[in-house]
Amino acid sequence: MAKGTKATKNVKAKVMSDIRALRERSPSPSEDGENHNDPPAHVGGIVRRMIPLSAPSISFENSHKAHHYSEEEWEKVQAFSSITYLPLHTRVFQKWLEDNWIKREWDHWVMMGLIGFFVGMLGSTLKLVIEKIVESKFHHITILLKKEAFGLMWFLAIAMSMSLALASAVVVVYGEPAAAGSGIPDIMAYLNGISIRKIFGSKALVVKFFSCVFAVSAGLYGGQEGPMIHMGSAIGKILSQGVSFSGKYSKIPDFILFKRLRNMYDRRNFISAGAAAGVASAFTAPVGGLLFVLEEISSFWTHKLAWQIFFCCGVASFTTQAFTSLYRTGSLGSFSRAAFNIDQAINSQLTMFLPTVGVGIMGGLFAALFTWANLNICKWRNRNIVPRPWARIAEPAVVAFLTTTLAVLIPYLFECMPTRCKKDPSLPGCTPRYASSDVPEEGLMQYTCQAEGMYNPAATLFFTTGDRTIEHLLSRNTHYMFDYGSLITLFVVYFSLCCYTMGMAPALGSMVPALLIGSVLGRIAGLGVTDIVGIHEGEELTWVDPGGFALIGAAAFFGGLTRLTFTLAVVMIELTDETHFLLPIMTAVMVGKWTADLLIDSLYHKLIDLKCFPFLSDEPHVEECLDLYTVEDVMGRDVVTIPEIGSVALMAHILASCNHRALPVVEVTENGNEVFKGIILRSHVFSILAKESLFLEEDNPVVVSKSPSFSMGEGEEGVTNLHMEALGIAELVNLDDKMPVTLLAKTEGERKVMLGRLQAAEYHRRFVTLAPYIDQSSYRIAPTFSLERGFNLFRTMGLSHITVVDQNNEVVGIVSRKDLTNMNIYRKLEEIQERTDEGRSNEPDRSKVEYHDATSGIIFHDYHDSPAPPRVRQTRLRSVRDPEVQESHRKAIAAAGLDQGMLI
Repeated sequence: MAKGTKATKNVKAKVMSDIRALRERSPSPSEDGENHNDPPAHVGGIVRRMIPLSAPSISFENSHKAHHYSEEEWEKVQAFSSITYLPLHTRVFQKWLEDNWIKREWDHWVMMGLIGFFVGMLGSTLKLVIEKIVESKFHHITILLKKEAFGLMWFLAIAMSMSLALASAVVVVYGEPAAAGSGIPDIMAYLNGISIRKIFGSKALVVKFFSCVFAVSAGLYGGQEGPMIHMGSAIGKILSQGVSFSGKYSKIPDFILFKRLRNMYDRRNFISAGAAAGVASAFTAPVGGLLFVLEEISSFWTHKLAWQIFFCCGVASFTTQAFTSLYRTGSLGSFSRAAFNIDQAINSQLTMFLPTVGVGIMGGLFAALFTWANLNICKWRNRNIVPRPWARIAEPAVVAFLTTTLAVLIPYLFECMPTRCKKDPSLPGCTPRYASSDVPEEGLMQYTCQAEGMYNPAATLFFTTGDRTIEHLLSRNTHYMFDYGSLITLFVVYFSLCCYTMGMAPALGSMVPALLIGSVLGRIAGLGVTDIVGIHEGEELTWVDPGGFALIGAAAFFGGLTRLTFTLAVVMIELTDETHFLLPIMTAVMVGKWTADLLIDSLYHKLIDLKCFPFLSDEPHVEECLDLYTVEDVMGRDVVTIPEIGSVALMAHILASCNHRALPVVEVTENGNEVFKGIILRSHVFSILAKESLFLEEDNPVVVSKSPSFSMGEGEEGVTNLHMEALGIAELVNLDDKMPVTLLAKTEGERKVMLGRLQAAEYHRRFVTLAPYIDQSSYRIAPTFSLERGFNLFRTMGLSHITVVDQNNEVVGIVSRKDLTNMNIYRKLEEIQERTDEGRSNEPDRSKVEYHDATSGIIFHDYHDSPAPPRVRQTRLRSVRDPEVQESHRKAIAAAGLDQGMLI
C-alpha cells in the first residue's frame, strides 16, 4: 500500500513539473469550453451508477425483489447456522478417508434402489390406508343418506371428520412439531445449506405418516403428495446413514454398507433422491420426480446424481404401482394407465392458444392471490395460534367442522340434473343444452335426488375426495355436466378454505388443491368458450371442451403457485397421458408463471421467508450490478478468531463469549501478526474441550514449538491419531453438521457450566491444539473481491463461510450466509448510497485539483472520495494532444510499476 502511494506521488510530481513549465501559456480552465462537472460518486474506488433503492411492498411484491424482514424476524434468520456441501478437509477427515475410501459406485446404486423400494412401499401403503378409511367413512354416511336420515348423517360426518382432524394435529403437536405441513420448504432450505434439526428423523417420519393419513381421511382440503416428498427425504437420510428410531447410529450394518456413506456429501444426495422418489410414488411420475428435484428442491447437481436419482424414481414408481395393483386387483403386474384416466384424447389447434393464454393469465393471477392470502393467514396464525398448543389442536377440528358442514349443506342449494338427455331428449328436465353432451353415470352422486337417472352436480363435486373431483373436472365430452353455479361455488369454497387450511398443524400438502383449484378455474373458462363457440363434432373444434380447459387451468394455476416449468409440463403429461396437449400445457404454465412473477414470489419461497430461513437463491434479488461492489461492502467485520494452539482456558473463554458456529484459526507469529490457517467448527472445539485426554502440558513439544508438527516423534500424524483415539470414529464422521455424539446429551446449561469450569486458573497451564480439525481447504478472498463473484462462489460451492484476508493473510472479515441474503445485501447497498449522498451534500464542491494547458493538451484531475465512507484516494491523468508528454507519462508510470490505466 505504501509502495503504491509513493509511486503515485512520483508520477504526480513528474506530471506537475511538466505542467508548471507550460502553465504560463495556459489559459483559464473555463476557456476551453469543456464542462468539468463533479465526478460520479466513488464507492470502493470504483465509479458507480447509484440506482435509487426503494423498499418493495410488504404484501404484494415482484418476485425479483428482496424480501424484507422485521427486526424480530431478522433475529430468527441469524439463529440458523449453515452446513457445507462437502465434508471439511481436515486432517481427521483425511485420516478417515485413508481407512474408508474405496473407488466404487455400486454401493451408491444399491442404496438408491433401496431408497426407491422403501419409498414406493410407503407410498402404496399411504394410499391404501387412506382409501380404506375414506371408503369406510362414506359407506356409513351413504347408508344414512339412503335412509333420508340427514340430521344423523350430518352428525356422523362431523364426528368422524373432527375426530380424525384432532388426531392429525395431536400427533404433530405432542409427537414431533417438525412433521407439520408439507415439509417442502424445509427440505429446500436444508439442501440449500441450512441446518434444520429433526426434520429427517425417524420420529418425524412416523408422525408425518399418521398425521397425513388422519388429515386426508378427515376431508381437510389438502393432499398427501407434499408430505410424501418429506417422508421420502426422511427415508433417504435414515437408510443411507443407518439411523435407528432413537436417532442414534446403528452399528450392525457398519461393516456392510453404511459406514462410508455417513458424510455430508452423500447424505444430501440421498435426501434429494428420497424427495424425487416421493414425487414419483405420489404421482406415479418417475421423470417428473427427477425434474422436480432438479428444478425446485436441490441446490447442487451433477450428471451422476441425475442418473442415480432417475433409477431411484423408477424403482419407487414401479414398487408403488406393483403393490397397489396387487391390493386392488390381486395381480402384481397389472399397472394402471395414469393417475387421472382420461378416456378420450383431443387434438390441439392453433385457434385454441388465444383462450389458453387467457386461462394462463387467470391462473397466474389467482395463484398470486392464493399465495398472498395464505401468507398473511400464516403470519396471523404464527402470532395467535402457534404459541398455544391447545389452539393448534382445536384449529383443524374447527376447520373440519366447517368443511364437512359445507359439503353436506351446499348440495341442498342445487337442483337435480338428468344424466340420459343425449340418449333420450324427451326425458323430464332435458333441454337442448343438456342433450348436446354426455353425462357418464358412473361416480355421480344422487344425494337427495329420488328419480332414477338424476344426479346432484354440487354433491358430485363436494361430497367426495379431491382426486375424484379432479377426475370429474377433467372428463371429456361432458360439456354441460356441471353448470356455472356448481363450479363457481366449488371454486370460492375450495379456494377460501384451502387458503386457510394450508399451514395448520396436520401434515398436508398443496399439490392436489392446486390441481383442483386450477381445474375448476379452467373448466369455468372452458364452459364459457363452449357457450360462445358451441359443441361441434368435427375434429377441428374438438378442443372446445371444458375438460381440456380444466387440464390447462390446472397447469396454469400450479405453475403460478410453484413457478415450476418443464417439471410441471412433464408431470401433467404423466398424470393424464395427454401428450397431444403438451404445447397448450407448456403455454399455460409459462403464462401463469410470468403473470404471478409480476406480483409475488412462489408459495414455497414465500414460506421459506416466513420461516426465516436464510435461503440463497440462484442469484441475488437486487436491482444493482453487484460486480460494482466488493465483499468488503457486506462482510462481517466483528470477527472472533481462535489460536491454533492455546490454553484450555482461552479456548473456553472464546466459546463462552460468542455464538459463532465457525471460527477462523490463526497462528500468532513472532512479530505479533495473526496469520490465517483455516476454519474450524464450534462443535469441533467443543469435542476437544470435552475430552481431557487431549489436553497438553506446558512442556509438551507441540506447545513449546507452537507447532503441531512435533508430536511424540510422529510428525503431524501423531496429534491426529491422538484425537482419533480419544473421540472415536463414530463421533468424527458426524461432526460436519451437528453437535458430536458426546455432547448431544448435554443441555445448553450443562455446556455453559463446562465452559465456565474450564476457565479456572489451572486450565491456563494446560493447552490444546486445533490442528487436526482445521479445514485446510478453507476459501479465502481479498476485500476487493467482486460481490457478484463472491456470491456465486459461496452458492455454487455450498460453503458456510468465506474468510476475507488482507495482503498479509490476516483476517479482516468473514462472509457468512446471512451476509449474502437478499435483505442484507439490500441494506448494505442502501447504507452505501445514504453515506454517499450525505457526503456529497456535505461537500458539494469535492476536493479537486485541475491543471489544463491548451497547447500541450494536458488535463490533470485529482479527485478525493467523499468523507463517508472513507475510501482510497483516486488519481487519473489524461493527455490528449502532446505525444512527447504522453510518452513521458507512460515511462514514469511504467518505471513506478503502476497500472497504465492511470493514463486515459
